[in-house]
Amino acid sequence: ISRLSVVFHTALTIQTDLFFLAKSLIYRKQPFVWRMSNKEWWLTMVATQQYSSLITILCVLLNPRNMDLIFKGLQCLCILLPHCIKWCKERDKKNKVHSTDSRPTSNVQVTSQEPVTEDTQKHDNGKAAEQPS
Repeated sequence: ISRLSVVFHTALTIQTDLFFLAKSLIYRKQPFVWRMSNKEWWLTMVATQQYSSLITILCVLLNPRNMDLIFKGLQCLCILLPHCIKWCKERDKKNKVHSTDSRPTSNVQVTSQEPVTEDTQKHDNGKAAEQPS
């Protein structure tokens, strides 16, 4: 896990200023983004497969000579996509445990209303997740 953290840290700190610029651009459409940490914001963007948004922002903000760094970072995040999804599910599971979730934690399928988990699974839009508890 510590090794993953190092990789995440490397990928997420390629351009520190980029986070604030990109977040300020997206803030108008998605206010929740501004309250998230950089790591959480990136993981959410990757886990919800919003690659086009990311790449557009990166291309607009960055000098072309830095593009290789950015694509290396995106490549790294794409490789780690399964870990991103797992991380988001674990976070959702912890949040639900504190609220209304009384199901056993051995159930890997975390039902969540958020697009973080649902959009990653063939855009089911949470057909199974819509069950009232």
